[in-house]
Amino acid sequence: MEPYRIADRTHVIPLTLPIPSRGLLYLNPLVILGREPVIVDTGPAMLRQEYLDAVFSVVEPEDVRWIFLSHDDRDHAGNVMLLLDLCRNARLVTNFQGATRLNKEYELPMERIIFVDNGEAFDAGDRRLVSLRPPLFDNPSTRGLLDVKTHLYYSVDAFAAVVPTYVQDLTDVPPDVYEDGFNWLNRANAPWYALTDPDRLQVEIDHIRRLEPAVIVSYHGPVAYNRSEELCKMLAAMPRADPIQFPSYEELAKLLAEA
Repeated sequence: MEPYRIADRTHVIPLTLPIPSRGLLYLNPLVILGREPVIVDTGPAMLRQEYLDAVFSVVEPEDVRWIFLSHDDRDHAGNVMLLLDLCRNARLVTNFQGATRLNKEYELPMERIIFVDNGEAFDAGDRRLVSLRPPLFDNPSTRGLLDVKTHLYYSVDAFAAVVPTYVQDLTDVPPDVYEDGFNWLNRANAPWYALTDPDRLQVEIDHIRRLEPAVIVSYHGPVAYNRSEELCKMLAAMPRADPIQFPSYEELAKLLAEA
């Protein structure tokens, strides 16, 4: 699949992996062009060549000035060291927890790193980009990204949905199919939601709702245009839902055999 535009000079890099019996797991890194181009997340190592081919069809490595890493999970950080090597003019944007966790495996070039934590921003030349933690996450270093210029919010793993096929707009998914995939993946990815006071979670959701983002891009779901109020309500309803029951090893083996 080819990269596609979702906002002013902003492109999704569409990658997928199958989830047996559920559908497709989206992986949606971004490239933000402009005066100082930004790569948002570095994709999984197992899809390295597809990721690199797509990213560098949009931007030249020497033109990249920023690599924003939402967190250090393998599907987001799988190519971070390679990107730093290829994009010699780029600096890595993370936070203290992100750098600390990455340093357990990699020797980071600390002189090329800046920390931008929750609520803080950095200037990419023609736009201000704000680090904002999403309401749901599966890693303590997780930070989303708000582009003040385009009103696009990159929500990392929140507002995700596993669906049968890859689409460029969630309106291309039947509402019942999307809702089922949304409820399943958000619960699966952040199982701590079941332990959460709904009122406390609502406060976090309202932080995003009040921004009224024109575009919400989940790393793991279809792009949502002008649907922030609806998606925030769906997320707020989750604490009342039962936890996901994951398959046993034997059940997974059977699913894979039948795939």
